[in-house]
Amino acid sequence: EVVESAMGYFSKATVQKIWNSAKDILPPRVAGHEYILCSQNFGVDKFSTLPHLNEYVEATKKIITAQERSSLALFSGIAAEPISKNPAGAAMQVTSVLREMRGSIHLSALFSSGITAEMAHRVKRPNDTSFFGWEDGPNPTEDDRYNWGKAEALTNDLLIPAWSTVSDSEGDLILSTVKKMQAILAN
Repeated sequence: EVVESAMGYFSKATVQKIWNSAKDILPPRVAGHEYILCSQNFGVDKFSTLPHLNEYVEATKKIITAQERSSLALFSGIAAEPISKNPAGAAMQVTSVLREMRGSIHLSALFSSGITAEMAHRVKRPNDTSFFGWEDGPNPTEDDRYNWGKAEALTNDLLIPAWSTVSDSEGDLILSTVKKMQAILAN
């Protein structure tokens, strides 16, 4: 149930299937460590030529450190991993941590706004629900769409305190670095 909570975007059955099959192959703690290593290696492979990676990592670490961690299990777990000493590996790693930070906050915001993760998928990504293990289900109502909008706004509001710890120039650096990463990955 703890893993289901952290992986709230996926159906319970999908989480159980993945978790139960994977833990028989590799202990969860080892798998988590290997995931971080893969992220770091991917960063080294793809982003080593990008400028200002040390500054990018330092700026994002401010945000990560400032984020309240209550009820943010997946974010807290991935944020606790030691950061790579390689700038490109570290850049990919902290980018992954920021992604899980927003995702974890968004799960809390969905619940607080009266919409389930399943229905949020049906609102935002109706063609992708099966990827997350959700079978055919009800179509979103206007209330669902409204609640999803509330959750999006709440997510953004909850991110403001941590993101406010960086200067405008650091924020610009984060944005420009992520855009460069996206461009590399698009090719």
